[in-house]
Amino acid sequence: MTPDAVTAVDPLALPIAAARLDAAADMLNAARRIHLAGLRSRGPIDELIAAVARWESAVQEVATALRAAADRYIESETRAAEALR
Repeated sequence: MTPDAVTAVDPLALPIAAARLDAAADMLNAARRIHLAGLRSRGPIDELIAAVARWESAVQEVATALRAAADRYIESETRAAEALR
């Protein structure tokens, strides 16, 4: 990134992205519980179930981080606007 580069964040878009990630985590959870859990096999199937669980957890963590980032961004923007008054 160059020194004169500008990064813009739309804090209203972050919760929307988080909600979409929540939906993806729900789909992964359903796939794991409904479709994969019924397969009674060891080895590759168990590895797949564990991998899907890890993906679900990672997606939930990203959604949580996006919400927290949006909150922090809005708080900092509010403080900056108040400081200018």
